[in-house]
Amino acid sequence: MHCSPLRSYPLVALMVFILPTSLFAIRADYISSKIPDSTDIAPIVRTLKNDIEPRMADFPLITVRQSDRDSMTRLLRAAYIRLNAIKNPDASLKILLLKGLLLLYLGGMGNPVAFNQAIKTLATASQHFPQSREIPWMRGMHSLCSGNIVEGIRVFDSLRVAGFDENEFLSDYAHAVFYAVIPRKSDTFALRLIDPSHGRRGDTASPASFTWTIIESKRAALPFYDYEATFAFRKQFCLEFSGLLPRPPGAALLNYHSIEPPSAISARLIRQLSDRVDSARCAIHIDANDVRISPYEYLLKRIGGIYDSIEVKTDLPAYHAISLRCYSRDFWGREGSCTAYVVFDRSVADLSKIPFVKGIPRLQDVERKIRFTITMRCGIDVWDQAEAKLQSVIRAF
Repeated sequence: MHCSPLRSYPLVALMVFILPTSLFAIRADYISSKIPDSTDIAPIVRTLKNDIEPRMADFPLITVRQSDRDSMTRLLRAAYIRLNAIKNPDASLKILLLKGLLLLYLGGMGNPVAFNQAIKTLATASQHFPQSREIPWMRGMHSLCSGNIVEGIRVFDSLRVAGFDENEFLSDYAHAVFYAVIPRKSDTFALRLIDPSHGRRGDTASPASFTWTIIESKRAALPFYDYEATFAFRKQFCLEFSGLLPRPPGAALLNYHSIEPPSAISARLIRQLSDRVDSARCAIHIDANDVRISPYEYLLKRIGGIYDSIEVKTDLPAYHAISLRCYSRDFWGREGSCTAYVVFDRSVADLSKIPFVKGIPRLQDVERKIRFTITMRCGIDVWDQAEAKLQSVIRAF
């Protein structure tokens, strides 16, 4: 299969997987400043900017206290009533988009009626403003957030192909797909997409980098989505120190001809201290193309004959996951490497039962299977730390 990456953006990361703090590219500021419409919506924009959006950095709002959630819901409902009170609201693109945004936030609070109302509002908006790209983009966001996963991906990807591919909107796309298919469990939701400035370092290690990629294939109707983080681990070791020989004061670099080589004892100590950090790469690959071959066949086609030995694990038994640890020797006789693969399927019907998502997927999509592949690659000498990180990812499912 020939795949070409569409975008890949390195970001400073925290916890396990992180995307930009901006919840949506189409926010109150965007609607107020980018939409050429003279309708005065300043009071509602101020409410969203000051009282709602700064408190939504942890979307979905699992960690927000119920009292705060209730107060935010009251503010959003009051703003929605004020919008409806404006004369002839369907003639204003600003009002229609702002309604869609308010309903998106209300849906995120756990109000399923808001998503249904939003679809009706955006259908009306499309009739009045058929050239607007923001309306279908918001419709895709509502579809994904309400559990209508396949329809949301189709809407987003058709817009991407049509050229609506600015960085912030592609980030919306990747952000929404991730949250649509990853379980949101209040006690184990380790795969958080939050801003590094909100740091709560409760995991085994923080990523050194993060990328997401939307991968397009000519052989698949829908793209693939990769979310990858790199972690740096300090190697565990016991220092073998047998003392140092006395040496004269160090000479300047330009006098290297007269510098004596280090003793064997010194060289051994330097080698032990200089190779103390190694990295691991963890990735979640999402395929929404209703893969029909079994996870076993899927893995076998990709890793057959590559590794020296393979160990079978029992991670995620509830999902009948295939979980392997694959080992390779190093060419020069040093410690080799290990790659973990965890592959499993979840149907759209299962994903629609995720807490905080109350939407009903389309009937023709409920049995569609979405395939997840979690990988972790690293050197053998940091595998224990990488395995701990991998388990923190797996627990989120």
